[in-house]
Amino acid sequence: MYLRESSKVGAPLAVADAGGGRHRLRPGIGPADGARVPAPRRPPSRRPSLAGGLAVVYVTSVPFDGLPLGDRSVPFVVSLVFVVAALADLLRPGRPPAGGTPLGLAAVAALMVWAVASYFWAFDPDVYLLRLPTAALVAIVTVLLPAFLGPVWRAAVWGYCASSTILAVAVLLAPADMYAQRRTASGNANDVAAFLAMAVVMALHLALTSRARSTWWGFAFAVPCAVGLVATGSRTGAVAVVAGTVLVLVHALWKHRAVAVARMPLVVGAGLLIALGLSTQYVPPRLTSLFDSVETGELSGREYIWSAVLSDGLRLRGVGLGNSQSYLEGVHGMHAVTHNVALGLILELGLVGLALFAVVVLVAVAQARRSIFRPMLLPLGLVICVMSTTLSLEWRRSLWLVVAFALTTYPSLQRAGERR
Repeated sequence: MYLRESSKVGAPLAVADAGGGRHRLRPGIGPADGARVPAPRRPPSRRPSLAGGLAVVYVTSVPFDGLPLGDRSVPFVVSLVFVVAALADLLRPGRPPAGGTPLGLAAVAALMVWAVASYFWAFDPDVYLLRLPTAALVAIVTVLLPAFLGPVWRAAVWGYCASSTILAVAVLLAPADMYAQRRTASGNANDVAAFLAMAVVMALHLALTSRARSTWWGFAFAVPCAVGLVATGSRTGAVAVVAGTVLVLVHALWKHRAVAVARMPLVVGAGLLIALGLSTQYVPPRLTSLFDSVETGELSGREYIWSAVLSDGLRLRGVGLGNSQSYLEGVHGMHAVTHNVALGLILELGLVGLALFAVVVLVAVAQARRSIFRPMLLPLGLVICVMSTTLSLEWRRSLWLVVAFALTTYPSLQRAGERR
């Protein structure tokens, strides 16, 4: 044992023993007769665990939703592995406090309980059983991700942007259909457009707010994703990405004035690259009729589906989880889904399900102020809101990933340290 004196008069003496432990002594009292006062413990390490690494892998795999891996999609398989690792990590003794919020867990759990109970009044129970595993796994991942994304959030966002860029290249290389639209195995044109629009917003945010060497990577991801989105021919996606981009630029200019203004020429250059990269073959004629569609009030062309759903009245219970397509085909003779999140929830889970989903959204909005992803949540939320008007995103990973981002708050230990 040795004694190290402090340079300040009257300051406590620090004692280190052979085992490496350090203690502070009361002023004026030596180590022989003084009572030892333990020094404050250091906070537990926030280094990412195996589950944290798998959380990054899951977020990176989300743009490949629909890409088959055996009988399931790539994100489905990755999420299974992540859930097992996450549960094992959460049950580990002495684990540091996790991020997230109990309110988010309660809200998502209430919605899933009602969705599971819809089996008893499902229009087609066999279809319900097919859709339940995916919906349940999406909900479980949503409440587990916030516990692990905190230390690795930046890696998760960059991973999402990188995989979306691969998706965009796949779209550009895919053959065009009869409407000159291009799509991949990750879903129809609008589904792919939703993933790419989110990537453009994330990449542009990182390009305008990160360190200088990260700026080029942000634009390198944003440009091909924007070109790929246009190639899908999704008019809703085009509106969503423009709205999200405007919010990102406004936020960057407001919060990071000097950095954002200095990088504005790069934004203009990226826009010129997008314009030059959009040859005629990558601009479907359907997209060029966007303004005419807005004037006529027929942006989506799915109003007849919505009219059919509303003509059946508003039900309290709905027709069961995942049964919208079976119901529309069996009752109305339409081989389609609702293409609207609110109407899809009303049709499948009724007004009760819509109210429970609204609670999830309200909790996510309330927690977003303390979220690690707060700066990019507003443009991401706007993108999802716009896409939800013409897409059945209620059980898609794109929507629930944004919910998980909103619920990823700082752990209680870190917040206490910040207050001190």
